[in-house]
Amino acid sequence: MKELLEAMTKEIELREAHHAVITTSEGQERKSEGGKPYTKKGPYGNSFAAALLARRHQDSAKFVSRCAYCLQEHDPNNCTKVKGIIERKKLIRKYGRCFICLKKGHISKNCLSKSNCSACGERHHNSICESSVKDTHASPNLHVGSEGSVPLQTAQAEVKGPGGGVRTRVLFDSGSHRSFVTVKAAQTARIPVKRREWLKICTFGQEKA
Repeated sequence: MKELLEAMTKEIELREAHHAVITTSEGQERKSEGGKPYTKKGPYGNSFAAALLARRHQDSAKFVSRCAYCLQEHDPNNCTKVKGIIERKKLIRKYGRCFICLKKGHISKNCLSKSNCSACGERHHNSICESSVKDTHASPNLHVGSEGSVPLQTAQAEVKGPGGGVRTRVLFDSGSHRSFVTVKAAQTARIPVKRREWLKICTFGQEKA
């Protein structure tokens, strides 16, 4: 029930926002007594006023980027109110927008924009690209080599004690909490015993010590 109420609230807010924009644009058109659109004539005629109005509209569009989904002033790619691609496409169809430039008044095949999706190169807007979402949420794969032998970290070292030194092979185990030496190497180097401990040692894959 909570998810249903949130979805209905979101839909109502989006409808009110789109309706407000349409109402504002229609309210800017004034009517004269004869029923014709009102245009203020200047020294250069009606064409000058129309050109000036178009120029002002272009200049304002450069500075304000309005999201086509929630109608807030931000880039459509960064819209946090309408995140899902399916939901974004539904809004594009519902309000008659172009899938390439997100503007109204034409469809994708008649779009004059030369821009393609930067993620996949196809003819659609970046904010509705499905390949970019797959790449973002793709889980990393672990590739393990299938070679027959795996080299171990070993080295040759000399163990020194009161009785001299003995040449031996050292095996590095980064997961071990203890260091071990063979009885033969300890006796040859005459390494003194400090204390004795009983340990339970399980080798790899062994269940009992």
